[in-house]
Amino acid sequence: MTNTPSKIINLALQGGGAHGAFTWGVLEQLLLDGRVAFKTISGTSAGSMNAAIFAYGMIKGGRDTTIALMEQFWRRISDSGRFGAFAASNTMDQFLGPMKMMMAGAFTGFDVMSKYFSPYQLNPLGLNPLKDILQSMIDFEALQNSDAINLHISATDVLKSKLKIFTGKEITVDAVLASACLPQLFQAVVIDGNYYWDGGFMGNPSLFPLTECDATKDIMIVQIDPIFRDAVPRTPETIADRLNEISFNSPLLVELRGLHLVNTLVQKGHLDTQTCGLRELHLHMVGDEKVMSGLPLESKFNPEWNFLTRLRDAGKIATKKWLEAHFDDVGHKSTLDIDALVG
Repeated sequence: MTNTPSKIINLALQGGGAHGAFTWGVLEQLLLDGRVAFKTISGTSAGSMNAAIFAYGMIKGGRDTTIALMEQFWRRISDSGRFGAFAASNTMDQFLGPMKMMMAGAFTGFDVMSKYFSPYQLNPLGLNPLKDILQSMIDFEALQNSDAINLHISATDVLKSKLKIFTGKEITVDAVLASACLPQLFQAVVIDGNYYWDGGFMGNPSLFPLTECDATKDIMIVQIDPIFRDAVPRTPETIADRLNEISFNSPLLVELRGLHLVNTLVQKGHLDTQTCGLRELHLHMVGDEKVMSGLPLESKFNPEWNFLTRLRDAGKIATKKWLEAHFDDVGHKSTLDIDALVG
């Protein structure tokens, strides 16, 4: 579609390793639909990479450039990881249905090794292939100097146990790497004498920077980690999966509870928005619990192109469905049932 953007939304992009390819699909479909513009993006981990690529593409050349740049980024991620420890077999059908990944053995071996060796021992030079990819694809100075799309990148301050939001002139390749720094894989990223790990521990993604944008009241969260499960996990693998999901969803759910409280108080007339500076926000979420809950934890390390593009396509389908059901609500009301999430 080639519609002229008529509504503005802010984006909140979760992290999730290779599962971030789902977000790639969401962003691509929003651009193809053409009815929505973007002012502010908050991203964490893989979400911060998607955010940086997306924002730079829009600055550099608009919709078509951004779509091409996102595909190039994920293709390079796939090529870079093809011969890594977690690479899966090219011949596997590893998406929907029973999913037994050959990479599970490599993942288990790594999991055991990480209990005895740190990245400071296994990777003393601090090498990270993502750095070369990001530096070669993004002009970070252009991002810093543009106000077309405001970026907020979340990371965790290791020594201070607090959230750090990088924005404006702070948006550098190291800030994005800090946001995606899993401590089992990479040495802490040092920026201005401070040490940072993955932002998902403290904000996945952080919503509060989006509340300050006057251009729109609408926030769209792209959900990667499943919030709900149908059964109690009983095997070591499924227990580890669920612990990961709960840990990385909990900061988001805490923020949603806070925003839901503010919305409720504003709607009931208990808050004077002019005095307190708070306002009602329209909250939306795009995701696919069925698809994402069928993916085991180790698939977050799966770089296979077939797997990434299937996740991209799942993201596009979920976004089409959301737009068909809720586009008219943008600018008017929330479409996210927060009571069902946090009640």
